[in-house]
Amino acid sequence: MAAQILTVEELKTYRDLGGKVDIDKATEAIREAQQVELYDAFGYFSFDIIKNKDEANYADLMNGSEFTISNDLFIHEGIKSLLADYAFARYLAKLKMNLTPFGITIKTNEDSVPVDMKTVDSMILKTLQDADVKKETIDRYLTEKNDSSLFDRYVQGGKRTKSAGSRRYSILNGNRRRTDKRIGYYE
Repeated sequence: MAAQILTVEELKTYRDLGGKVDIDKATEAIREAQQVELYDAFGYFSFDIIKNKDEANYADLMNGSEFTISNDLFIHEGIKSLLADYAFARYLAKLKMNLTPFGITIKTNEDSVPVDMKTVDSMILKTLQDADVKKETIDRYLTEKNDSSLFDRYVQGGKRTKSAGSRRYSILNGNRRRTDKRIGYYE
């Protein structure tokens, strides 16, 4: 199994998981997000990210940083923050239901009312929209601020390589709608 980029404790610093966190579901959500969404976003470069996650020359990519292009300041949140969004979306999808020997169930008690799936889907969609913005600034950091051959698997000659992501393997993408860039939200 590949090294995990994000722990549940780190996920909790990026996203509010509520008072009682289901550690198993959160760990599984992180693992799946790293395997699927990270690969979906970065292609083969995701393997470099996982392998080099603790290297000093990857620190700005992992944790976020400020950078300038043509005297314009940009800030990217980093791979960990992006992965936290992907993991949170998966965690939300897992929270509503529990697998039991009798099938999939929804836990309730007299003090709670279950949220309908439309509301959960809406929260997942908003989280993925947030992730899209983060991914865009990380992409800009990788493509336009790449001063060395450090990220060559992702970008060469100022352009993304063919292996640099956007394959859309994730089941979470079924929650997405087409983007209307003129008005900036999903339809």
